[in-house]
Amino acid sequence: MRLLAFDCCLGGFSACLHDGALIVAHRLEPARRGQAEVIVPMLQRLLDEARWRWRDVDLLAATVGPGSFTGVRICVAVARALALATRRSVVPVGTLEARAFALRPGEPFGVVMDGRRGDLFVQQFDADATPQGPAVRRPAALLEALRGEGLLFGPEGGDAVLDARDVAAAALARLGRGGEAVTGTTLEPLYLRPPDARLSAGRSLVGRTHAAAQTRS
Repeated sequence: MRLLAFDCCLGGFSACLHDGALIVAHRLEPARRGQAEVIVPMLQRLLDEARWRWRDVDLLAATVGPGSFTGVRICVAVARALALATRRSVVPVGTLEARAFALRPGEPFGVVMDGRRGDLFVQQFDADATPQGPAVRRPAALLEALRGEGLLFGPEGGDAVLDARDVAAAALARLGRGGEAVTGTTLEPLYLRPPDARLSAGRSLVGRTHAAAQTRS
């Protein structure tokens, strides 16, 4: 199965092409701004490097949050548009879930992200990185809940870029546990709390990305 996985929910952009057990092409670039302008051209360059066309991709995997509102909005809009343009399904992957696959310490653990309002986004995982539901917690409440038990990992260097290879690993593990890919029209962002910005602000991104993918297919 040929999988295209990508993320731009946090501090930059990463994408990879996964063919069976082989990573065919990979990109990871820090970028605080401009994901909306660069993400589709970068995906196209990745496909060109692997000598794939859009029709060669069997499945998509994309992060859906939590993260910055703009980053989540862009990532979900692009994934929706590509799914519609290529008629492929998408495996939604949480950013904390992808981070967990970069860690996997061999025992139950948690992953924490700064929620930027004095609270934390947190998700607990089994030893094999099987996730429980993510939640928003106050730091004091989180420490009280842990009571010194289990490992807890924060982000590396703030909003470090997620590696799309971990997004791909998390997506494949989700499918292996019986999870299902979704259609572009049913893919939803994972905000964990209501965003400050208007949810309608990014609708035009879907149309532009859809048209770009159709042109390249």
